[in-house]
Amino acid sequence: MTRPRLAASIAALTAGVLLTGSVSGCSMLSKDKGASTTCSQFASMDSETGLLGSPNDDQTTTIKSMLSAHDKATNDSNVRVAYLKIIQYCNIYGGQSGSNEDKTIDNISGLD
Repeated sequence: MTRPRLAASIAALTAGVLLTGSVSGCSMLSKDKGASTTCSQFASMDSETGLLGSPNDDQTTTIKSMLSAHDKATNDSNVRVAYLKIIQYCNIYGGQSGSNEDKTIDNISGLD
C-alpha cells in the first residue's frame, strides 16, 4: 500500500470509529434523558401538556428513554400510560407542573 493510500485508509478508519462512538454516545445520552428529566422540564416541553393532550415528539422520546431504562416496552400504549402517570405525578396543567417540580419523572409508579 502506498503512503497516500495508507494515510487515507487510516483517516477513514479513524472517522468511522469516531462516528460510531458519537452515535453510541448519543443513544446513551437519550437513555439518561428520561431518568434525569424533572416534572418542570417535562411540562415545559409543550404548553399544552395536560390530561387532555398527547405527548409531543420530545416528550415521547423522553418517555421511551425512561421506559427503556426500566426494561419496559416502549409501545404506544405504554407511552400513553406513562404520559398520564407523569401528568398525575407532576400535577401538570397547561404546560406547568403543580407538584414535584424538581423531582424526576422517573419517580412515577409502576417502573420498578
